[in-house]
Amino acid sequence: MDLPSGAAIGFVLFSVVLAGGCGRAQRDQELPNEVPAASGEGRRSAPSEASLDARELSQGVLGAGGFARLPLCSPLGAFDSLVPNAKDTTFEDEGQEWPAKVGDVPGGRVIAESSWSDFARIWSISVTTPRVRTERGYRVGMLLDSLVRMGDSLTATFPAGLLYVWLARERMLASVDSAAQAEYQVRHDPSVAPTVADIPPGARIAVLTVSRDCRQARPTP
Repeated sequence: MDLPSGAAIGFVLFSVVLAGGCGRAQRDQELPNEVPAASGEGRRSAPSEASLDARELSQGVLGAGGFARLPLCSPLGAFDSLVPNAKDTTFEDEGQEWPAKVGDVPGGRVIAESSWSDFARIWSISVTTPRVRTERGYRVGMLLDSLVRMGDSLTATFPAGLLYVWLARERMLASVDSAAQAEYQVRHDPSVAPTVADIPPGARIAVLTVSRDCRQARPTP
């Protein structure tokens, strides 16, 4: 599995991420329908001349390096200047808290998270809208079967009781929709590691997440 060392890949983390100290709060995979629990949520940023316009926000590209003009490991505050409706929030997992930013976009949200070991920088960016695409054209809502037909190499993982898929060509994590999650959990023995063949037919991407261990990155100006 071609995983970036120490990358943040959500609240269900691979072991290298647990060692790196970054994660996602206790949150169901259905992010499009859930407002993250927040500490002090509600403060919105003011638009600036550098803000992403509506087209960039709703039709931007999510890549291994970040989203649109927002690179991973940028200062967390950069989200405010680029996303006009950004809101502050705080995520928590296993007694650790870290700040994050949430921005509403047509069809979903863009979420930028720091790490419990590094509040200053963006360690992961997630999108829940089908309007945002990856560099190869992947989107929320796509059938995972179609990615296989497009030649991608998928790796299934089942940490913390949820099914996720690593997309090797895009170097990002995809959560699986709730219907596929339920079907998988009924049929699957949790003591056995999943394979791509275990992914239920018709499974779709629910959330796409890119991440980076910012301890290995040069400081962003």
